[in-house]
Amino acid sequence: MRVIFLENWNLFFLLISENLCAIDNPKLPTPTIRKSQIRSLFNDLIFNL
Repeated sequence: MRVIFLENWNLFFLLISENLCAIDNPKLPTPTIRKSQIRSLFNDLIFNL
């Protein structure tokens, strides 16, 4: 059960990170969020549940 949860969590992470990262589009004035930062936040969430 936990393996399925982690696989779904990885897909969710990919969706969120692709939507939040503005690195590919330098025209956006918003501050960029690195994928490593998002991954560390998600890892903190997973292991603190």
